[in-house]
Amino acid sequence: MNRSLFFAAIICAMVSEGSLSSIHGQAPSPAPPAAVPVVPLKLPLTYVSAQTQADQLELNADNSFSLQEAGQTYHGMFSLTGNTLELRISETNANTTATMQGSTLIDGSGQTWVLREQPVLPTPGADVVKNQDVIRLVKAGLDDEIVIAKIGSSRCQFDTSPVALIGLAQSGVSAAVIKTMVAIGAPAAADTPPSPPAAAPSVQPPAGPTLVTGRVVWDGIPVPNALVQLWQSGDHNSSFKLVSTASAADGTFTMREPPTGRLRIGAVGPSPDYGGNHLLYPVTIVAGQRKNVGDLYVFKKLQLLSPANSATITTTTPTLQWTGFPGAARYDVRVFNSKTQQLVLSQSTQSTQIKVSPGLPGGQQYQWDVGAYGSRTMSTADSSTWYFTIPSTVADTAAGPPGQKSQAPSATELAAPKPLGERNYIDIKLGKTKKPQRFGDITLLLKDVDVKTNTYTVEVMADDKITEKRDKRINEPVQFYTSRGGRLPYELVINTVGKNEIVGYLSTPKETVAR
Repeated sequence: MNRSLFFAAIICAMVSEGSLSSIHGQAPSPAPPAAVPVVPLKLPLTYVSAQTQADQLELNADNSFSLQEAGQTYHGMFSLTGNTLELRISETNANTTATMQGSTLIDGSGQTWVLREQPVLPTPGADVVKNQDVIRLVKAGLDDEIVIAKIGSSRCQFDTSPVALIGLAQSGVSAAVIKTMVAIGAPAAADTPPSPPAAAPSVQPPAGPTLVTGRVVWDGIPVPNALVQLWQSGDHNSSFKLVSTASAADGTFTMREPPTGRLRIGAVGPSPDYGGNHLLYPVTIVAGQRKNVGDLYVFKKLQLLSPANSATITTTTPTLQWTGFPGAARYDVRVFNSKTQQLVLSQSTQSTQIKVSPGLPGGQQYQWDVGAYGSRTMSTADSSTWYFTIPSTVADTAAGPPGQKSQAPSATELAAPKPLGERNYIDIKLGKTKKPQRFGDITLLLKDVDVKTNTYTVEVMADDKITEKRDKRINEPVQFYTSRGGRLPYELVINTVGKNEIVGYLSTPKETVAR
């Protein structure tokens, strides 16, 4: 087993008779030294080996130290003279030294140890959330609900002056969060005096380890032993897997020192009853920082029945069938043109089958999938993708006028009479403007588009609450709830991502149900 790097500097200086000498070549004093002088450091401090982060040196306020490496622990006392740190190791009654250089230590063997930022111990009134704390939470990618929950459970001291509110908005804080801050008000509790500003450190502490953390869930339930994967690009066809790890018993996971940059992350269920399509979420990993990606969703398998996969059919209005899933409140069915990837049908039903209407153009291959939904916005089960082909010989009988092109349905076509339980549809054509645009009883503001990856970011305002839907993919149903919709969600589907523009539709419940 490897010895401590500090301890190794002493062992290497052992003389043949077995006596120990320090790295300065002086034999240790057999008698205990005089009282160690108080060191002018802000203690406690922890230094971490730049080579092996599990190796740590802790300097305590009573001038004692603890040194850990490879499962072994050494103790003793330390003193500081100038920039020379002297350690007296109790286990060997020997001395060794290290040189302090800013926020690093260079030990006797030439190895580097870096200062790790210490957690601040809680003191009365210390946990006061201020404007800058809210900005940091938002920039970390936390949803509005989480930020507002943190505000509601903390002592707060907000600056709600006009200048401060403008600064919050420019930093990306949503209107819903700002409204909560204004409602709470500026002062913290009267018995909490303001803390004096901390003196700026002369040396910036080094960054900590690079970590990616999160949780794997199914229908809101933590999933242990799920496979969490980090991918180089945005989909499984053009990307390659970089690293992977498994979730713990409580569904949480930690990736240590993963690759950095703009990547994708997703999870695969731990057993055969999980399957179907699993989501890849965009994530930007910065070296030396911790990134919490929140919940990663996995889905159970939903089995498609007919038409058989890759079948050639003789009707333009096929009946699509699948097995039921326990607890499903509804099923969402999507049909795409395989060549153009345009959405040609999107329909919700409580049944386990639908009849495609109006008819599909012939001479085309189509792909379809089904998602089962319970009481939550995320699906509980997803099918794999199946294909069927309609020959061109069938096109003249049911596909409409000659020359008709396969394309995504308009809101008018989608709103045509359908079986019970269907929805209202509104065409969406949204450009990148400074002001939001109204569609039905909501407004949308396009924040960003990426034509290369077919992704977009949009702000949705419903019930005076703004929610950002970030890095959404083409043809991905984006669901949210409103007071008008009750328990039934609104759904935004974008079929086309262009330069500074997105095109698709918004579906809303025809009949509202109170929550």
